[in-house]
Order: sequence, then structure tokens, then C-alpha cells
Amino acid sequence: MLTRWLLCLPLLVLPACQTLDEELDQYRYTCAKIGHRMGTPDNTKCVEGLYRDAQNQEAIRDAAAPRRQTCREEKDKKGRKITTCY
Repeated sequence: MLTRWLLCLPLLVLPACQTLDEELDQYRYTCAKIGHRMGTPDNTKCVEGLYRDAQNQEAIRDAAAPRRQTCREEKDKKGRKITTCY
């Protein structure tokens, strides 16, 4: 049972590892399904719009993700403890 799970795990991760060309091909296909013929200016605008929307969604997701704060404790010249967080 465990070996089956370990064999299937890479299949779950692979879709998240698309190259830019694969991503653009997917957008081209989507635009063609909508009705924009391949190689036309309308198809190009559609692909650019889908790509831009995906980039915006990624930026929104990144901005909403919780940030980890790292703190470091040091002593100054007088021996007082100073905590610096970033």
C-alpha cells in the first residue's frame, strides 16, 4: 500500500512543474477552444490575457501567504540584549 502511494506521489507534483512553453501551449489550446484560430492576432491577445491573469493571481496568492519572521538576538557593546527581527 505504501509503495503505491510513493509511486503516485510524483504524478501529483508534476502538474505544478510546468515550463513556460507548456503553460503557453495550454493557453493557446484554451483560446483555440474559445474560438480564436491559432496564429491569429486574436489568439495572441487571448494568450497574453490568460498569461497576465495567471501572473496577477500568483502575485495575489504570494501577497496573501503568511510570512515567517526571523529574529536574531545579539548583545551590544555594553552587554545589553538586542533583538532584531526581519
